[in-house]
Amino acid sequence: MTQGPLSALRTLGSANLDTIGLGFIIRHKIQHKVPFEGSISYQALSQQCSVPLPLLKRLLQQVMTTFVFAEDSSGNVTHTVFSRFLRDNAYIQCQFQADMDESWRPSTKVVDAISDPVGVVEDTIKSAWGLENNATVPFFQELEANHPERAEKFAQLMVFYAGMAKAEPAYDLPETVAEGEKAKLPDTVKDRVTFQAHNFFDSQPQRDADVYFFRVLSSTTG
Repeated sequence: MTQGPLSALRTLGSANLDTIGLGFIIRHKIQHKVPFEGSISYQALSQQCSVPLPLLKRLLQQVMTTFVFAEDSSGNVTHTVFSRFLRDNAYIQCQFQADMDESWRPSTKVVDAISDPVGVVEDTIKSAWGLENNATVPFFQELEANHPERAEKFAQLMVFYAGMAKAEPAYDLPETVAEGEKAKLPDTVKDRVTFQAHNFFDSQPQRDADVYFFRVLSSTTG
């Protein structure tokens, strides 16, 4: 506020640039190309990623402002605490990729979708996600039919949430349950997680439980 509205609004309008840099890193797996200890030159990264040097350097230097990667005294790229975490944590890699594919890209179509009230309220195919993906069927059917790699990634992301599992069954629609069962559960929880088909508009099959925990489901209900 001390800088006035112009500075604040310019910052707000350019917030998506951080997402572009993170998406670039994930797409080209740069977190794995930078040595865990030591450094690598921009030129070497450019060759490994098949991306022109000036573009790669600008994108990485931009994302460095968010403390993901850094330059050493020789001007080479090194890891930071943040980029090492991104390198070693499969969940956050999966989360970023899903955010890019299923949230950030469709977000550019939200204004278009809102301009058609029928599309927002009654027709999930005309949602922002549907418009961005030229969908002809709802979300899960579209992913499975035309984007199998993204469907698998989305299923893996749901499996990561099983990390807080104790002895609770995981309920979902039959097609989603099938994806969850195909995904690889960590050995530490696989004997504590069961999958059961359930539409939450129907009666709950598990009665008298102490807690019913709903997560990452109502946002995709159309």
